Amino acid sequence: FIKGLIHNKMKKDLTHVENTNNEEQDNHQEGLHTGQLVIDTLKAIGCVPEKIEDNEMRFDYQGGTFNLLFKDDSPFITLRFLFWHEFSTYDLDRFAVMQKTVNKANMKHTCKVFYTIDKESETVDLHSEYKTVFIKEIPMLDLLLRGILQDLFHTRHYVYNIIESAVGETDEQ
Repeated sequence: FIKGLIHNKMKKDLTHVENTNNEEQDNHQEGLHTGQLVIDTLKAIGCVPEKIEDNEMRFDYQGGTFNLLFKDDSPFITLRFLFWHEFSTYDLDRFAVMQKTVNKANMKHTCKVFYTIDKESETVDLHSEYKTVFIKEIPMLDLLLRGILQDLFHTRHYVYNIIESAVGETDEQ
């Protein structure tokens, strides 16, 4: 009998917790307006966002051009720093150094570096991106965004400097 009472009490408590979590999640989802939050934060740091598509915008920051992807019903954003370095697909020494450096950067830094190959122009292009939660409950979103952008710049410099210094040493020999 006592075992049954405890079981029923626990079941009621779990149901209450489950219902409360669902209500909080529903209320949170209704309150998301990620696009407007991003626009307001970009303006706060002196950027002028330009809409590219429904869930994508472009902006300039300290000499770099960035793309930002978002969905209004999602708390996540993706910042992309595209085409920040390129070299010929025929430069095999640079390509080998680049692959190792990109792998090392991806293990060491919080943003991810990737490359694409443009067969038409015969170039390798380097890019980086950063995914994060971006919600109004995070204090000082402007500082968070500045920090992410600085991390993207820092990672670009890290990768670029290693590639160019390694290839420069090879060219001199």
